[in-house]
Amino acid sequence: MICNYCNGTMITKIKKIYNIDCNIERTIYRNEYYINNDQGFGDLEINVNIKDSIFKKKDKYDLIVEKNISLYTYFFGGLIKLIHLNGEIIEYNLCKLKESNLKYSPRIIPIENKGLIMLKNNILVRGVLYIKLNLLFPDNIFKFENEIKKIFNNINEFENIQ
Repeated sequence: MICNYCNGTMITKIKKIYNIDCNIERTIYRNEYYINNDQGFGDLEINVNIKDSIFKKKDKYDLIVEKNISLYTYFFGGLIKLIHLNGEIIEYNLCKLKESNLKYSPRIIPIENKGLIMLKNNILVRGVLYIKLNLLFPDNIFKFENEIKKIFNNINEFENIQ
């Protein structure tokens, strides 16, 4: 359809803002732009290419990331830092293990409101970010084999825990 005012010689620019959910790989807006009189309106399709990342989806809006930490930090605590998908620096102060947790401690840390963004009841909220801590042993750990054996003298007690 040609404009009666300008007889099709002017171009009108319209600014539109689209909310794109980056949690899904493809968003389609139906009949969003005009092509011509013969074809009518066309669909706007937006494809989101998700790059490989250390962050993985745990649930719908929750993320999980693995972080390597030293034996010392694992037991005695310390500051854990990582860079989120959005570039935000996340710092978590890992506390010292308590004696009651020493028998079994997978050390998976949930951090609220650091997961993926979602719209819930017209309010933007975020899921949970889980940090799974991987224990790194020092290179020279076998030099202390006898001392370690003394610490874990009742190793069978630990192996039978479910």
